[in-house]
Parts: sequence; C-alpha cells; structure tokens
Amino acid sequence: MTTKVKNSTGFAKLEMFARSNGRTLLCSVKEENASWKQLVSQIYQSEGER
Repeated sequence: MTTKVKNSTGFAKLEMFARSNGRTLLCSVKEENASWKQLVSQIYQSEGER
C-alpha cells in the first residue's frame, strides 16, 4: 500500500489508517508537508489487540 500526504501545520493529531482482514495500518503525520510525500505505515493487529 502506498500512502502520500500533503498538509499544513495546525493539526493536534493527524493520522491516516486503513483496515483490512483484521489488521490496521496506521501512519501518524507529525510535521508539515508542503509537497506530496510518501509515508511509511506501521502494521498493527485489530484495535482490540494493540
């Protein structure tokens, strides 16, 4: 899976996620990205198993 982000500052919490087959892929965005940037996702089990 490829994720890309373009964002400004001012977000208290900015995350992108996808759920598939009982797994959640989560990526936190911690900085401003003035141009499109590809992100690396971390894979977690379903939220009940985190």
